[in-house]
Amino acid sequence: MSRLTGNIRQLVVLVLVVIAGVGGGLGHPGSAEGQGGGGDTSAVAINTKDGSSLFKLAFQIRRVTGDVVNNQNAAVAYASCTQCQTVAISI
Repeated sequence: MSRLTGNIRQLVVLVLVVIAGVGGGLGHPGSAEGQGGGGDTSAVAINTKDGSSLFKLAFQIRRVTGDVVNNQNAAVAYASCTQCQTVAISI
């Protein structure tokens, strides 16, 4: 059980780093600030249930009128189970 707890703790840290990297300095996800758009997306799927399937999708379309498009996508899929499927997609 302590190994699972350690793995989950590492995963939480990884997810926070990914989300911070995607949202860092670009406004709030889903907002359209300035000419860069600010439409960052992130999808996180954490599956710990045996025999299950988990799918997370983050999808946005933004119209940007400026010269620079600075949006980022991040996806993390983590599975700690047997005979399970875990997918995360960010577009």
